[in-house]
Amino acid sequence: MSESSTSTLDNRTESLLIVAEVANWLGIAEGTLRYWRHTHRGPQSFSVGGGVRYRPSDIEAWLERSAKQGGDS
Repeated sequence: MSESSTSTLDNRTESLLIVAEVANWLGIAEGTLRYWRHTHRGPQSFSVGGGVRYRPSDIEAWLERSAKQGGDS
């Protein structure tokens, strides 16, 4: 299996997080996370069944980019 195929498989099998879980993980208010999503500054999110979800790998990647850039991306 190629590396890109493995990555896609990992993305499909990792647990999805809800807004409250991500806000708790990042130590921020849920409203801040919603604002970041609205202004495209926060981690990548998507809608599932009318609710917003996040992949842990997307949050980790966003944190890495933010650390390298010295702030929110």
